[in-house]
Amino acid sequence: MPEQAPFNKILVSAAADEIPLALKEQLAVNGRLVMPVKNSIWLVVKKSDNEFMEEEFYGFSFVPLVSQ
Repeated sequence: MPEQAPFNKILVSAAADEIPLALKEQLAVNGRLVMPVKNSIWLVVKKSDNEFMEEEFYGFSFVPLVSQ
């Protein structure tokens, strides 16, 4: 939803193989993205337009993200 960005929070509830750049770009500075990737949950905090802090939390199982 880039036309409504930037967002302070983005929560994705289905697992993907990687964090899409499009989601990171839609975050506001200091915004947070929480998303399952493979068998981990990732927290991404946008520090500036080009800088992100990423933290991985291991040991989960998720339904796969369906792409079309």
